[in-house]
Amino acid sequence: MKKGIAIFILLTALFVLGNTAALAERQVEVVFRGGEDLEGSSIDREGNLYVANTGSGWISKIHLDGTRENVVNTEGRPLGTKFHQDGRLFITDKAKGVLVWDPKTRKLDTLYTGYKGKKFLGVNDLIFDSQGNFYFTDPGMTGAHDPTGAVYKATARGELIQLISNMAYPNGIALSPDESSLFIAEFAANRIWYCTFDKQGRPEWVGILCNLSGGVGPDGMAVDAKGNLYVAREGCGGVQVISPMGDLLEFIKVPEGIWTANCCFGGPDNQDLYILEWIGNIIYKVRMDTPGLTLFSHK
Repeated sequence: MKKGIAIFILLTALFVLGNTAALAERQVEVVFRGGEDLEGSSIDREGNLYVANTGSGWISKIHLDGTRENVVNTEGRPLGTKFHQDGRLFITDKAKGVLVWDPKTRKLDTLYTGYKGKKFLGVNDLIFDSQGNFYFTDPGMTGAHDPTGAVYKATARGELIQLISNMAYPNGIALSPDESSLFIAEFAANRIWYCTFDKQGRPEWVGILCNLSGGVGPDGMAVDAKGNLYVAREGCGGVQVISPMGDLLEFIKVPEGIWTANCCFGGPDNQDLYILEWIGNIIYKVRMDTPGLTLFSHK
């Protein structure tokens, strides 16, 4: 019995040391400090990082030299940003709906404010597919007490479709590399959903990819070229890497702050992961082994 316990302790120690060593090899560096409740990160074709300042309404451009430029103010609460292939920036704003900003004309337009005559609850995050359609979450103030948060698909033709309407605060959203699965972070339930589609693009099967523990809930997400999910964990101070089958692969801990809200891939080879901590307004960068998935904006 004692021998068995000793072996168990040894194996546990080796496991912990192995994971600690893996984490220690990741050099997490601060690349920017400042802003007002940083959220919604995206990379333009030149490699500049764009972030949403939820507290002030500004969309900021973090230049490659580390300087900040405020480019447009939504006069609302911007939470998500994603670039279109044509260079326009799509913004999900909790107070204003889905907005589109053109860097060339500097014009900000409103695309959607509601669905079938009803105003959105308060939109949060978005992701494009390779055809120019985009998916976005609409959590408002839903939660475990009121699981009525929704997920929408906006087609490139201008059609708006409600895909899901029974989530407890749908937050971050991402697509698998082959676009057969949509991943949605259910913040108030601390878990990740997945949704597959039929030939008409409607939900065919919706299930739970994985349940999480600790912290408050999953927020923004990114995907690498192998299909692994990178989930910003509010209250945990880092990003959890999850396999396409829902297995925990790694936890990337940031050195300061626990309110990690968003992440995205960038850098010359798309292998740098940027992590946003919104209370301290810190942007971190960490080198990953696998490059991020090439998004619609860069195809």
